Amino acid sequence: AHQAADAANAAKSGFLAAMSHEIRTPLNAILGNLELLAYSPLNSRQRDRLKTIQTTSDALLAIISDVLDFSRIEANELRLEDLEFDALEIASRALMIFAPVARAKGLTLLGEFEESVSLSMRGDPTRMGQVIHNLLSNAIKFTDKGQVLLRLTADKVARTVTIEVEDSGIGLTAEQQARLFSAFSQADASINRRYGGTGLGLALCSRLTQAMGGSLVVQSEHGHGSRFTLSLPLGAATGHPDLPRFESERLLLVAASADCRSYLTRALRSWGLQVQSYGHPAQLQDDQLEGADTLILWGSRQTWHADDDNRRDIRVAAGADDSAEMQV
Repeated sequence: AHQAADAANAAKSGFLAAMSHEIRTPLNAILGNLELLAYSPLNSRQRDRLKTIQTTSDALLAIISDVLDFSRIEANELRLEDLEFDALEIASRALMIFAPVARAKGLTLLGEFEESVSLSMRGDPTRMGQVIHNLLSNAIKFTDKGQVLLRLTADKVARTVTIEVEDSGIGLTAEQQARLFSAFSQADASINRRYGGTGLGLALCSRLTQAMGGSLVVQSEHGHGSRFTLSLPLGAATGHPDLPRFESERLLLVAASADCRSYLTRALRSWGLQVQSYGHPAQLQDDQLEGADTLILWGSRQTWHADDDNRRDIRVAAGADDSAEMQV
């Protein structure tokens, strides 16, 4: 009976994998034609309808892709690549992809990486990126205000890389955390109604992480956000971290966020730069600007008046002329 049950389960997984593939092929054709249709002359009502169709089609494709991957894992047919790649590039690309989504919700999306600008590891970059994307997507989805942070650190002794996705969202109870990584399960009955989804994403992330020899855990408090921690082996990578080196050039850093100032100051000083950091451009004095080699204005400027960073001395320090717009 046990063998019959295993055989039935394998047949089911194989059927789902085959059907998911067959469904995804025509859906890709639909998405391609919708994209072409978007370049056609349309009135506002037609364009709104087209956007709705594109959004729902993208969501359907994501669900089908998750089912396909999950079925492959269940059927022991998942094949992982073994390539050397830059983990920081994967993380940076994920931030760029989700920046517009976070901005549309009024959220701050931050990244904190180590002082090096590259981190070689060996494994499957596509699957690693898939897990990071899913974690970022969930964090943004379940956060209505505040910020989402992607943090990456490497332990050279343990030969592991740790990726944390931390948010200030709705959080989870202990009971919800216990079933969080179960397939087709969501935190509670209201989640699907309020946010949508199938409850498969985190289960898939957990299975992919296990397949890559890593671990995925969550720490959360209801109403006070969550932190997902992904740990993966660095593998037998041969590349060395790339750490920029400077000759004690003087740099002024202006960042409204205290956390950003602390992280950036630490990183820039490790590169050999002399850094003075400030929370507002009004704190900058003329003599400081004249003695600096570089001025960096970083992050949100919501608390700044336009005149604060449009002063002529700041524009000159930033290398802009009277008619050019300063690039931040």
